[in-house]
Amino acid sequence: MAVLFSSAVSATDADAEVQSAVTLDDYETKAKFHEDAAREMQAKAQEQKRLLEHYEDKSYLYGGKAQDLQGYAHALARKYDKDAKNHARQAELHRQRAIQLATLNASQPQRPSGVEARAKSVSIPESYRTSGSQ
Repeated sequence: MAVLFSSAVSATDADAEVQSAVTLDDYETKAKFHEDAAREMQAKAQEQKRLLEHYEDKSYLYGGKAQDLQGYAHALARKYDKDAKNHARQAELHRQRAIQLATLNASQPQRPSGVEARAKSVSIPESYRTSGSQ
């Protein structure tokens, strides 16, 4: 039986990740990632709980290994539940930050973007300007 372990999101990693998101799309993308990961971890936890119940009901099939299998399934179920909660917490944090950013953007006057902003802030001497009628 092969079991893949997923890495849990630590609090410091999560804080750094939240601070690294800059745009509304960044926050939305990270929130969706964590929501998907939370659903995946919850599904894995449910599978381990189902296996635990099976090992408890049919322990006679597994002999001396029954208790080991029960303990293993129980530990994995707890781990996956914890990971699911961490990912759900991170998804909520990213959603809140996205809402804050959207509110902030809506309350600020629209600024020219990219090239327009740079062009307006740079003064070009008359001698360098070209006229369209040469």
